[in-house]
Amino acid sequence: MKSISHPGIERAGYYTSIEKMSRPDIRWACEYYRIPTEFAKQVLEFSEGFDFGKAGTSLDKLFSPATWDEGVKELEAAIGEDSNGAGMLACVLACDSRSKEAYRRLGLSEEMRMKTLECLPRFLEEFRTVFGTYEFCVGFWVPRHLSGWLLRIGELEYERIISEDEHERHYIISVHIPSDADIAPANVRASFLKMRELMHKKFPEFESADIMCESWLMAPELRTMLPQGSNILAFQDLFETTSGEYDAESTIEVVEYVFRRRTTEYEALPEETSLQRSLKRYLLSGSYIGEATGRIRPPAASQ
Repeated sequence: MKSISHPGIERAGYYTSIEKMSRPDIRWACEYYRIPTEFAKQVLEFSEGFDFGKAGTSLDKLFSPATWDEGVKELEAAIGEDSNGAGMLACVLACDSRSKEAYRRLGLSEEMRMKTLECLPRFLEEFRTVFGTYEFCVGFWVPRHLSGWLLRIGELEYERIISEDEHERHYIISVHIPSDADIAPANVRASFLKMRELMHKKFPEFESADIMCESWLMAPELRTMLPQGSNILAFQDLFETTSGEYDAESTIEVVEYVFRRRTTEYEALPEETSLQRSLKRYLLSGSYIGEATGRIRPPAASQ
């Protein structure tokens, strides 16, 4: 299957402001998106010597699913050495006016755009919590947020995906669970209802889309670790879930999410929550865990 771009997004003619992007503009963007001061200084230092105008075509590619991987690779080549991702974040921030225009053309509010792009400081803080320093390592991921293909609606994020093969187009809504999400059942229901309303009003082609979630929170093995009434299990109950293929690497990824550290020394893991205690016992038994896939049961999104 191949991805296709959204017909409501045009790709040309919006780089006058980016070509003239200056250090003060990047400074304003750092403040607007609450980039931590320590990291913002490095972003500003990079922006002083980078020619955003020459990178305009590559920046443009960040706004179409069909080309955003290509755009990221081109930017990486243009940026050069970028050990902590400050250069890539500068390029993301340089797209601010284009992002506003993309959301406007989709009929989406600035409030929704800002809520969605709160991911930027969150990603930085997540990395710092695990590794002790700031790094922007998700340049491959944020074009979805910039362009409005992925939206934060309440506690959850929803990514619209269109793929096609030789026979037909496939419409999918992929559910993502931000690290700061409160997935109490009432919050999840409210988020799903708002998502359904938005699809009906703005993206009717997605009203009957398959709703999928690929996450470690979908792992059926969690049912042996968590008590009935758990928010995680209540979330799982909305989906028909199939186990993934787990290995040592997938297990480390889950350890990072749950314990906020990246290690295979499981004996030293903290036991501050019931999930941590149960997962630690599970890991010490020699078992693996990782992402699983869930498909939403038809009535769930409208409950």
